[in-house]
Amino acid sequence: FSPLNYPKAQHMFSGDGLVGSGIKGTVDLIPAGWRQLFILSAGRGINDGMMAWGDHMLKFSGKPRAGMYADEVVGTIGFWTDNGGFYHYDTGTNETYEEVLPRVKAYHESIGVPFRHWQFDSWFYPKDGGVAPGGGGGAVVNWTALPSVFPHEIG
Repeated sequence: FSPLNYPKAQHMFSGDGLVGSGIKGTVDLIPAGWRQLFILSAGRGINDGMMAWGDHMLKFSGKPRAGMYADEVVGTIGFWTDNGGFYHYDTGTNETYEEVLPRVKAYHESIGVPFRHWQFDSWFYPKDGGVAPGGGGGAVVNWTALPSVFPHEIG
Protein backbone atom coordinates (compact mmCIF):
# COMPACT_ATOMS: atom_id res chain seq x y z
CA PHE A 1 0.00 0.00 0.00
CA SER A 2 1.51 3.34 -1.03
CA PRO A 3 0.69 6.70 -2.57
CA LEU A 4 0.40 6.55 -6.35
CA ASN A 5 0.80 10.29 -6.83
CA TYR A 6 2.15 13.04 -4.54
CA PRO A 7 4.14 10.74 -2.24
CA LYS A 8 5.48 13.65 -0.18
CA ALA A 9 2.00 14.94 0.65
CA GLN A 10 0.79 11.85 2.45
CA HIS A 11 1.11 10.27 5.87
CA MET A 12 0.61 6.61 6.72
CA PHE A 13 -0.21 5.12 10.11
CA SER A 14 -1.00 1.78 11.69
CA GLY A 15 -2.01 0.61 15.12
CA ASP A 16 -4.82 -1.02 17.05
CA GLY A 17 -5.63 -3.21 14.05
CA LEU A 18 -5.94 -0.19 11.72
CA VAL A 19 -3.97 0.96 8.72
CA GLY A 20 -4.60 4.31 7.14
CA SER A 21 -3.21 6.96 4.89
CA GLY A 22 -4.11 10.46 3.92
CA ILE A 23 -2.90 14.01 3.55
CA LYS A 24 -0.39 15.20 6.15
CA GLY A 25 -1.95 17.04 9.06
CA THR A 26 0.44 19.96 8.50
CA VAL A 27 -1.18 20.82 5.15
CA ASP A 28 -2.94 24.19 5.48
CA LEU A 29 -4.74 24.32 2.15
CA ILE A 30 -5.97 21.73 -0.33
CA PRO A 31 -6.68 23.24 -3.75
CA ALA A 32 -10.09 22.61 -5.28
CA GLY A 33 -10.01 19.52 -7.49
CA TRP A 34 -6.80 18.16 -5.95
CA ARG A 35 -6.85 14.43 -5.36
CA GLN A 36 -4.53 11.85 -3.88
CA LEU A 37 -4.38 8.34 -5.31
CA PHE A 38 -3.14 5.20 -3.55
CA ILE A 39 -2.21 1.75 -4.75
CA LEU A 40 -2.47 -1.67 -3.14
CA SER A 41 -0.19 -4.20 -4.82
CA ALA A 42 0.90 -7.73 -3.99
CA GLY A 43 2.97 -10.57 -5.38
CA ARG A 44 4.40 -13.97 -4.53
CA GLY A 45 7.25 -13.20 -2.16
CA ILE A 46 9.08 -9.97 -1.45
CA ASN A 47 10.91 -9.57 -4.77
CA ASP A 48 7.87 -10.37 -6.88
CA GLY A 49 5.75 -8.05 -4.75
CA MET A 50 8.18 -5.15 -5.12
CA MET A 51 8.51 -5.69 -8.87
CA ALA A 52 4.71 -5.78 -9.24
CA TRP A 53 4.42 -2.54 -7.24
CA GLY A 54 7.11 -0.94 -9.43
CA ASP A 55 5.37 -2.11 -12.61
CA HIS A 56 2.14 -0.41 -11.47
CA MET A 57 4.00 2.82 -10.56
CA LEU A 58 5.79 2.86 -13.93
CA LYS A 59 2.57 2.24 -15.85
CA PHE A 60 0.84 5.08 -13.99
CA SER A 61 3.72 7.50 -14.63
CA GLY A 62 4.33 6.38 -18.21
CA LYS A 63 8.03 5.91 -17.49
CA PRO A 64 10.21 2.99 -18.61
CA ARG A 65 12.11 0.87 -16.09
CA ALA A 66 15.65 2.20 -15.78
CA GLY A 67 18.69 -0.03 -15.96
CA MET A 68 19.54 -1.55 -12.59
CA TYR A 69 22.92 0.21 -12.36
CA ALA A 70 22.10 3.36 -14.34
CA ASP A 71 21.84 5.37 -11.12
CA GLU A 72 25.16 6.54 -9.70
CA VAL A 73 24.10 5.73 -6.13
CA VAL A 74 23.58 2.02 -6.87
CA GLY A 75 26.05 1.73 -9.75
CA THR A 76 29.15 3.12 -7.99
CA ILE A 77 30.88 2.98 -4.63
CA GLY A 78 29.85 5.74 -2.24
CA PHE A 79 30.52 6.95 1.29
CA TRP A 80 27.50 7.11 3.60
CA THR A 81 27.16 8.93 6.91
CA ASP A 82 23.81 7.49 8.02
CA ASN A 83 23.01 5.14 10.88
CA GLY A 84 25.70 2.47 11.10
CA GLY A 85 28.30 4.56 9.28
CA PHE A 86 31.66 5.23 10.95
CA TYR A 87 31.03 8.98 11.09
CA HIS A 88 27.36 8.82 12.16
CA TYR A 89 26.88 11.84 14.47
CA ASP A 90 30.57 11.81 15.42
CA THR A 91 33.83 12.67 13.67
CA GLY A 92 35.83 10.94 16.42
CA THR A 93 37.71 14.21 16.98
CA ASN A 94 36.91 17.83 17.77
CA GLU A 95 36.94 18.61 14.06
CA THR A 96 34.05 19.44 11.76
CA TYR A 97 32.91 17.18 8.95
CA GLU A 98 34.25 19.86 6.61
CA GLU A 99 37.72 19.07 7.96
CA VAL A 100 37.40 15.29 8.29
CA LEU A 101 35.62 14.22 5.08
CA PRO A 102 38.28 15.44 2.59
CA ARG A 103 40.79 13.24 4.45
CA VAL A 104 38.37 10.31 4.27
CA LYS A 105 38.19 10.76 0.50
CA ALA A 106 41.98 11.12 0.15
CA TYR A 107 42.55 7.96 2.20
CA HIS A 108 40.17 5.90 0.09
CA GLU A 109 41.76 7.16 -3.12
CA SER A 110 45.23 6.28 -1.75
CA ILE A 111 44.19 2.63 -1.26
CA GLY A 112 42.47 2.41 -4.67
CA VAL A 113 38.84 2.81 -3.56
CA PRO A 114 37.70 5.96 -5.37
CA PHE A 115 34.10 6.49 -4.36
CA ARG A 116 31.90 8.53 -6.67
CA HIS A 117 29.21 9.87 -4.37
CA TRP A 118 28.52 10.96 -0.81
CA GLN A 119 25.39 10.47 1.25
CA PHE A 120 25.01 13.14 3.91
CA ASP A 121 22.44 12.01 6.43
CA SER A 122 19.52 14.24 7.43
CA TRP A 123 21.28 15.39 10.58
CA PHE A 124 23.58 17.59 8.42
CA TYR A 125 20.54 19.85 7.82
CA PRO A 126 18.14 22.01 9.91
CA LYS A 127 15.22 20.10 11.45
CA ASP A 128 11.85 21.12 12.86
CA GLY A 129 12.37 19.31 16.14
CA GLY A 130 14.98 18.10 18.54
CA VAL A 131 17.31 15.23 17.72
CA ALA A 132 17.82 12.50 20.31
CA PRO A 133 21.38 11.37 21.17
CA GLY A 134 22.51 9.00 18.44
CA GLY A 135 19.96 10.34 15.97
CA GLY A 136 16.25 10.32 15.40
CA GLY A 137 13.65 13.04 15.75
CA GLY A 138 12.62 16.05 13.72
CA ALA A 139 12.19 16.40 9.98
CA VAL A 140 14.45 18.29 7.59
CA VAL A 141 13.08 21.77 6.89
CA ASN A 142 15.55 22.67 4.13
CA TRP A 143 18.57 21.13 2.44
CA THR A 144 21.11 23.81 3.36
CA ALA A 145 23.93 22.31 5.44
CA LEU A 146 24.17 23.43 9.06
CA PRO A 147 27.06 25.83 9.75
CA SER A 148 28.09 23.58 12.66
CA VAL A 149 28.65 20.75 10.18
CA PHE A 150 30.03 22.64 7.19
CA PRO A 151 31.09 26.15 8.39
CA HIS A 152 32.07 27.19 4.84
CA GLU A 153 29.19 25.38 3.07
CA ILE A 154 29.40 22.32 0.88
CA GLY A 155 31.40 23.07 -2.23
